Amino acid sequence: MIDEIKISIKGQEYLIKKSFRSLLLFEELSGKGIDDMKESLTDLMLLFYCIIKANNKEIFKYTLDEFIDVIDEETAEKPLDKFNEYLLGQTKSEKPRKNKKKVVKK
Repeated sequence: MIDEIKISIKGQEYLIKKSFRSLLLFEELSGKGIDDMKESLTDLMLLFYCIIKANNKEIFKYTLDEFIDVIDEETAEKPLDKFNEYLLGQTKSEKPRKNKKKVVKK
């Protein structure tokens, strides 16, 4: 499992990793929990923004609107594709939890 990666946007590298801060920021901006996230470009971009913002507080200074413009302009690095690959890697490595029943002998 890849816990973190770096993504370059406009020549600046940003740390991408799961964090409680990024999930809290997503909830704050979207009004919904991560489990309620839809398979939409809107939610994907918002999550991308929240993860970068939460993990790179000192160097990341874009508003959400500015961030979308920057991603639109970034053709060489394809940061959204790299972020999506990271997310897919995270979901593949997470094993589904099995509810084990405890057997009690009488």
